[in-house]
Parts: sequence; C-alpha cells; structure tokens
Amino acid sequence: MSFLGDAAIQVFNLTAGQVRLRNKTGFLDLTKNKILDGFVPEEDYYRDVFHTTDYIRREWGKYFEVVETIPGGLIVQDLAVLRRR
Repeated sequence: MSFLGDAAIQVFNLTAGQVRLRNKTGFLDLTKNKILDGFVPEEDYYRDVFHTTDYIRREWGKYFEVVETIPGGLIVQDLAVLRRR
C-alpha cells in the first residue's frame, strides 16, 4: 500500500503547524486535493491524508503484518509492505 508519509511533506509544502499536528496524532487530513481541481466532478472526493510510519504500524498493524515501510518508495509516496494475518 502507498501512503503520504515523510517523503510527501516537502512536496506538498506542509506548514510547521501541519507537520506538528501530523506527528502528534499520526495523521493529517487536508480535506481536499487541490491538484485535481477542475479535473474530477466531485472535487471533495479525493483527499490528501498524511500518515506517520508509527501510525501505519500501529493502526494498519491491527489488520495486517507490516513487513516493511519504504520511505519515498513511489517518489512522493511511502510504501508499506503488508502481509495478510
């Protein structure tokens, strides 16, 4: 699975406050993906949500074995290698 993790912070120009909130809670929901404005009919459907690796291991780990995380595995997105339990 891919997720917006540490690799995406600079690309998306998150503010220091947004990074602090993401680090505190484990995720940050920016509500709207501005890049897709004018390209999709429901502009609030796609969202930019950032996660910490700790959040992925803790929350996704409830359902899958998190084998490995790969920062920047898809350049902007981090990867989580998961195994079915």
